[in-house]
Amino acid sequence: MRIVRDITDHKKAEETLMASENYLEEILNSILTGVVVLDEKTHEIVDANPNALETIGASKEHVIGKVCHRFICPAEKGKCPISDLGQTVDKSERVLLRANGERIPILKTVTTTMWRGHKYLIESFIDITERKKAEEELRRSRKEYVAVTNLTGDITVRVDKEGRLTFLNDGACKFWGKPRKKLLGVEFADYLHPDDAEKTNVAIQKMIKNKQMRGVTNRQKTPKGWRTVEWNGTPIFDEAGNYAGMQATGRDITKRKAMEKKLQEYAEHLEEMVEERTRELRESQERLLKAERMAAIGELATMVGHDLRNPLQSIENATYYLNNELPRLLPSILTSQKAMEMLQVISDSVDYADKIVRDLQDFSATKKPILMKTDVNAIVRETLSQVEAPENVEIITELGHLPLIEADKDMIKRVFMNLATNGIQAMKNGGKLKASTKKTKEFVEVSFKDTGIGMSKENMKKLFTPFFTTKAKGIGMGLAICKKFVESHGGSIEIESEEGKGTTFTVKLPVQQENGDEKLDEE
Repeated sequence: MRIVRDITDHKKAEETLMASENYLEEILNSILTGVVVLDEKTHEIVDANPNALETIGASKEHVIGKVCHRFICPAEKGKCPISDLGQTVDKSERVLLRANGERIPILKTVTTTMWRGHKYLIESFIDITERKKAEEELRRSRKEYVAVTNLTGDITVRVDKEGRLTFLNDGACKFWGKPRKKLLGVEFADYLHPDDAEKTNVAIQKMIKNKQMRGVTNRQKTPKGWRTVEWNGTPIFDEAGNYAGMQATGRDITKRKAMEKKLQEYAEHLEEMVEERTRELRESQERLLKAERMAAIGELATMVGHDLRNPLQSIENATYYLNNELPRLLPSILTSQKAMEMLQVISDSVDYADKIVRDLQDFSATKKPILMKTDVNAIVRETLSQVEAPENVEIITELGHLPLIEADKDMIKRVFMNLATNGIQAMKNGGKLKASTKKTKEFVEVSFKDTGIGMSKENMKKLFTPFFTTKAKGIGMGLAICKKFVESHGGSIEIESEEGKGTTFTVKLPVQQENGDEKLDEE
């Protein structure tokens, strides 16, 4: 009896299974990483893809049936590091022992899977030798970089895009006075002076645009106080070209800035000194030229005065003679009166010409004052008794108690006469001339104060300059002579004036001359 069984389904199942196994084999072989399939209990290799065999350096026949520790993780002689079955995944750096005995680093991943009711371990791994070399090279380069940055003594930092410190050399730690572990992750802005924050942010934005930063300065907070740092930096970009931070090197230039400030101040001081010396030289040259002019004027005045005085004396004598003879020679009263007036004009003109010659000679003369015990109050009274004042001018005296001083009476009287006359002439519409004296600690002061027209500040600056005058008549030598006479006594002459309110001249004469040892008697 023949029994026939329909195995069509069975055949189809076998074909499907074979197709599935072929499909899985194709997938396994197409994986670019090394993959080995292990028996979960024995850890024996039951399959390996071409990449795994190439990495191990052996044929499949040599590998199949070997415990995985023969090749993968040879140091693990006991159980596999993956002890928990299920969905446990191990991603770790391990060592693979090649068939030729060479050890290479790998990155291993282990998973578990079920196949036909049996559990398997699937280990996939990649050779990371090149990556390890790159990492080692990077570590070596980093060490060299750190060593170099430490040798410079400068501040070297890296900052991420959030502004946090991610790297610091020894110079940076020393500068901020903190260990590296306390500085990493701290925001750079925490040590930045608030007033410098805006310009620093602007500089960083320019750096991102221009790919570099040069010579940017800001102040940093340190244990020694605020220090000025000059920074040079470059931006760091990620793979997408986005800004990821920067690397910067700074140098403490606080001392240099202080030195620059001192040099600037010194340069300004030198400039001021040069200007001052130039001004002094110019003034000295002007004084020399003035002295030379005055000497020339003095020499000319001496010659002219000698030549003029003889004809002036003759004119004066002739005027005197005609003044006496005309009333007798001319019977007409009117004619005699007119002639007499003309003679007076001639006489006054002769006196004025003589005064001009005398002023020139006095100003250009180099004679020293003849010092004698002198009563200054007496000179003031004598001067005011001789000065010619119109009826609308009131003369007031306010004389203090003064000691006798050493002075040239004639010179001082001429000074007082000139000042009093100037005051009277400044009050054409009338007013008051007040002469006062007083003693201070070292000086006798004599003031002549009028209520005249006063003068401008511009004219006051030029008042004692020879040949400067605001009068229609005169050559402007009177006040210059006064100044010269007073200064020859070791004194000074000062002026205060206000337009429309009057002028005050104050003469200061020393109580005792510098070369005088004798104590002066008081009045």
